[in-house]
Amino acid sequence: EIRYLPVISAQTSRLRLSQVRLFWNMPNQTTKSQEEFLPLFEKNGFIRQLDNWLIHTVFSHLSQYHKTTEHIGKIGLRISRLSLLDTKLPGMLTSLMNTHQVEACEIEFEIDETAFTRGSHEIIKAMKQLKEMGFSVSVIGVGSDFKSLIYWDKLMLDSIIFDSKYLKNTLSSGRGRQIIKTLLSMGRELKMQVMADGIESKEDAL
Repeated sequence: EIRYLPVISAQTSRLRLSQVRLFWNMPNQTTKSQEEFLPLFEKNGFIRQLDNWLIHTVFSHLSQYHKTTEHIGKIGLRISRLSLLDTKLPGMLTSLMNTHQVEACEIEFEIDETAFTRGSHEIIKAMKQLKEMGFSVSVIGVGSDFKSLIYWDKLMLDSIIFDSKYLKNTLSSGRGRQIIKTLLSMGRELKMQVMADGIESKEDAL
């Protein structure tokens, strides 16, 4: 099932976007988070079918949302490397926008930093194509290996999202917090929104 996680601006306390999170309800009444099953889906290739269902469902949800308010919202939607490289993706997105009357500016596609491990040229080309269509593009999991860092100035990213495990380890020391501040400054200089996953205390936010 899809749940929408609010992403709040630390400066204004306003909602910036709603980030899609996937959960798998098991027969034994337990629920698995996406971190537990997405790696398996990516390994066996089933991630394409999951992405396809996810994209169609989110566009449908946005269409329903339009019927209740004139406010234009924004959805952060994770997309896998395999789906990003699918040549049929642009055509499918165009069709969905026409069918559901959804604007490209309402979607921010999130690409995991691990996607840059191999075939970075193709990844960059696909991301630029999404940007040309009017979609926002972000990199999530920043800090897992910093593979995306060398592309920050080339991709015109709309935002970056720091990995929660990286933040937890780095924020535990004064030197680590200084590193985070430096990365935040870099993001601002490149006109990117900088987001943090897993902020749990007022001290972390500051």
